[in-house]
Parts: sequence; C-alpha cells; structure tokens
Amino acid sequence: MKFENNSQIMYQITGCIGIRNIRSVLSSESDPKKDIEKNLEYNTEKDKDTHASLYQESLSMYRRLGDVLGITSKVHLRTSHDLSVVYTPGVAEPCKKISTNSDMAYIYTMTKNTVAIVTDGSSVLGLGNIGPYAALPVMEGKAIIFKEFANINAFPICLDTQDIEEVIKAGQVPLPRLRRH
Repeated sequence: MKFENNSQIMYQITGCIGIRNIRSVLSSESDPKKDIEKNLEYNTEKDKDTHASLYQESLSMYRRLGDVLGITSKVHLRTSHDLSVVYTPGVAEPCKKISTNSDMAYIYTMTKNTVAIVTDGSSVLGLGNIGPYAALPVMEGKAIIFKEFANINAFPICLDTQDIEEVIKAGQVPLPRLRRH
C-alpha cells in the first residue's frame, strides 16, 4: 500500500488492518501511549458492536428459517416412471449389486461423498460443554461449510452421552462406510 503523506500509517489491532490518521500522535502535544490505548478502546468497542450485530443476525436467521440445513434431491420426480426408477421397483437393482459386494455402495449411493460430523457437545467452539442440543447449530454450520466449500455431504450427529466408548460406538453405527469428521 502506498501512503500519500506522513499523516497516515497502516496498523494492525486485533486482526483488523486499516488506515488511521495519526497527526495527533506526530504532534508534540500528544501522548503516544494514550493514543494507542484510545485506538485499542475504539477497536474493541467496534468489535463488540460487530459481534453483537452478527449475534442478532444469526438469531434472526435461525428463528426465521427454523433450520439452516436440508436435503436436496439430485433427481426430479415428474412422473410415476421417475418415481419407479428412483424408488420401487427400480431401486432393487442397485440394492442387489451392493448386497453382493458392499464396495459397490461407493458407486451406487451417496457414501462416496458423505461424512458424519459427530459430537457429544462437550467441546464446542470455545463455548465449552454445552451439550448435544446446543451443539447442533454449530454442527449444522460445519455441514454447510463442507457442502459449500468442498461439495461434500455432511450430516450432523449430536449424541446425548459423554461416555467416550459410547461416542465411538455411536459414530460407527450410522453406516460402516460413512466417513466421520
């Protein structure tokens, strides 16, 4: 970045980069330490306002939508023939192939591009042990990130137990070939 004169300086405070006029710092009457403290206070208050705004927006969105995650079909059912191909009787053929060789599930099902996001809610984003119900919005958010950034289907699974052996066992139950995150 090019500065036009000495009255501008690039600074970094709490991860935010910006330009601030520092004429007062350069003047002989000013106390640099107080100015730095003033800038820190300003940025801290600004961050609080930004976070408060994000918190309110998040609450509003979740309340309005009721949920932020859904399942979307790749197949459109326009006719009874479409339904018969996707469901019964047509679905029997992929099932038969998979029953003879379970590796075929990677060809005929969503398992090749699907992960489970498993939690017991004991350690969630710096919120601590908030439990499985409160952890669900975070897990849904992770699932959205998987889909939006990597086009990977992800299912949040929040377990109502904090027994490590039960968590491990439950993580293996949904589908033997489902990858876990």
